[in-house]
Amino acid sequence: MISNWQHEENEEGKAFYHNIVGDDKEIIKARSPVNFVSRIKIPTLHAYGENDPRVVIKNWHELERELKKYQKTYEYIHEDNEGHGFKNEKARINFYQHLEAFLDKYLAPATSPSEPVSAR
Repeated sequence: MISNWQHEENEEGKAFYHNIVGDDKEIIKARSPVNFVSRIKIPTLHAYGENDPRVVIKNWHELERELKKYQKTYEYIHEDNEGHGFKNEKARINFYQHLEAFLDKYLAPATSPSEPVSAR
């Protein structure tokens, strides 16, 4: 997967990402999440903006191929006119609605609403 930390807006941001991610392409490639999809054990939610300067949309397509290959359960949100973090109010609302539905779907409640939760 491609790392785009170079697109940080200021020198401090570039330095931070450089220190965290580094420059060694082989190490970056070896640590890429796309190489560990087979280990995923729970459903995942992915959200991307087409115009993200940090996360190249090509990375999502590569990751999605692996998710399909390993028959992993996932959901995907894509916003054509967004970047890194959804700034448009409609896009944010859409994201949070999807997130809420995703959590409702995959997180079972510990107890039913009629049962009191006991202290442990």
